[in-house]
Amino acid sequence: MDLKDGLIQFVVKDQDFLGKNAFIGESFLFMNRIKIAKDTEKLMDMEQIHMKLAKPCSGNSKYTGCTLFKRTVG
Repeated sequence: MDLKDGLIQFVVKDQDFLGKNAFIGESFLFMNRIKIAKDTEKLMDMEQIHMKLAKPCSGNSKYTGCTLFKRTVG
């Protein structure tokens, strides 16, 4: 499997000091959307990737099962 076929899951949570932590949302990014920078390229000159934050209706998104499976098997 090539890294360009990979998927990164970003999870955003509100971590409370006193009380229950809240799940805010999640977003996914395919590795093939990430540009490989050259040694001479500055971070500030690179194009930003804007991602929408989504909150799944159920407790698990359709990708969460895949990522959990990959972690336990791979």
